[in-house]
Amino acid sequence: MESHPAVSTPVFIQDHDGLERLCQAIRGCDRVGIDTEFHAENRYEPDFMLLQLATVDGRTWIVDPKAIALFDLGLALKGVEIITHGGQEDIRLMQRHLGFVPERLFDTQIAAAFL
Repeated sequence: MESHPAVSTPVFIQDHDGLERLCQAIRGCDRVGIDTEFHAENRYEPDFMLLQLATVDGRTWIVDPKAIALFDLGLALKGVEIITHGGQEDIRLMQRHLGFVPERLFDTQIAAAFL
């Protein structure tokens, strides 16, 4: 039976130094799981509230997009396969706030529909 890494305690990112450490950690990763939380009711554009990331080795981060600019993270994610679930809005938020659109994307919701 294949063993899976334990998921780490999430690292909360609320400042530039923390964001730089996150960027260093994900550079060179083959894939990163991403999930966003947003508030869209009665808004023309969704209000980006939270960004969650995880790597295959079990490391996890929670980023406060209201506390820091995220363009450096978009640069660090360039070329990385992004894993989402129902990620249409996640992609829009990444484009708007990270200046990033995934070159490689795997959406588990779409994959499940094919099954």
